Amino acid sequence: MAWLIYDENDSITFVNNKAEELLLGVEFKTELSQVNEVYPIEAEISVADSAGYQWFKIYLLKDGSSFKKYIKCGSVYRDLDNAKTMTDATIAGKQYARLLLIEEEKPEDDDDIAQVIFHPGEGVVQFQLADSTIYTIQR
Repeated sequence: MAWLIYDENDSITFVNNKAEELLLGVEFKTELSQVNEVYPIEAEISVADSAGYQWFKIYLLKDGSSFKKYIKCGSVYRDLDNAKTMTDATIAGKQYARLLLIEEEKPEDDDDIAQVIFHPGEGVVQFQLADSTIYTIQR
């Protein structure tokens, strides 16, 4: 499954616009596991910091013959199938032809995620907090 781009125990490093580093790790990854009768097949990846705070969760639900794709940012699930598409953007020195933009309309706190830029083959490449701090993936 192409959308399950991280493996368990992977490390993902982001640097913000204040030159501060944020190291996230893949806490767990499940594939094709039974959830319940309503949503019979699930796959998910949880990405958290060293304190255990979950920053992102990529979540897939089986719906007939296809998967519905979601990303959880903080405490909010967003449908990746209906995300805005960005074209031709350069992030961290890499050119991307297709990115998905997920935006939170009204984040409650300054440290809530307000925006995520996601690439289907590489995952989260950039995100912004409500206080305008921008974190960009480091390769």
